Amino acid sequence: VIKRLSALTLNGASDGNCCSCCGVGPFESRSQQTAHYKHHWHTHNLKRKLFGKSPVTYALFNSRQEDDSSVSGSDSEAEENTSNPASELFAAATRHCKAFFTNHAGQVFCIY
Repeated sequence: VIKRLSALTLNGASDGNCCSCCGVGPFESRSQQTAHYKHHWHTHNLKRKLFGKSPVTYALFNSRQEDDSSVSGSDSEAEENTSNPASELFAAATRHCKAFFTNHAGQVFCIY
């Protein structure tokens, strides 16, 4: 499990100065890198990667955000009432920020 988790985040990058999830870098400073990891674009790409999808570019992410903000409230309410198994799975997978595991000795531990 740890190997799979590190493969998702590192993806072969050993210098730690690039984001293999979004395909950006190298970062000029630690603060720039931290700001990237806190950005909604990085979070969106990380969730896509967990579902086996490819990352989206920053331009595409911004255009989708603009499209989402231009939708009226009545459309979003109607959308919430429909049952979509993929969106329910996505909501369940992203509801908690940590994963729980049990080792052979029966001890439970979690990873944030």
